[in-house]
Amino acid sequence: MREVREETGVEVEVESLDFRYDLYRSEEATALWTKLYGPDVDVVPEECFAAVVPPESEPEITPLEHDAFRWCSFEEADKLLEWDDNRAALRVLRERLG
Repeated sequence: MREVREETGVEVEVESLDFRYDLYRSEEATALWTKLYGPDVDVVPEECFAAVVPPESEPEITPLEHDAFRWCSFEEADKLLEWDDNRAALRVLRERLG
């Protein structure tokens, strides 16, 4: 909740999706990885959450964190996501919502 508030200005309620995956250090991203996680970290566990956003909310983005935002359908979101683990988390959310 804190992270969403810091990055968007929106107060949300969150619920765990009970979906986790691991990020592994890659050779291509070693410098950035080391800056973010330190030199001795090879695996970072990621836990996924769903956020309930109040309907009147309009996120305020900062250029240092994001380029843009938009509301989209599950199908659009699936096409926009770059990583398979993120698409899998989206599918878990969709199944949970019915």
